[in-house]
Amino acid sequence: MFEKVKRFAKKIATSKKAQMTCLMMVCGVTAMMAQTTAGDYSAGTAALTQVSEEIILAVFNT
Repeated sequence: MFEKVKRFAKKIATSKKAQMTCLMMVCGVTAMMAQTTAGDYSAGTAALTQVSEEIILAVFNT
């Protein structure tokens, strides 16, 4: 996938700066779309925090 994006950037722009800008725009949009699709994961983070705290208490209190 990354190679396809690099080839696409080379076709569009001839200078290295323009190629890098194109590459960063494509990767940035992809990352943003992935984060948006992931949605709100605060419940999972809270549960992981709770479990981690309980493990620490169990290990260090014994």
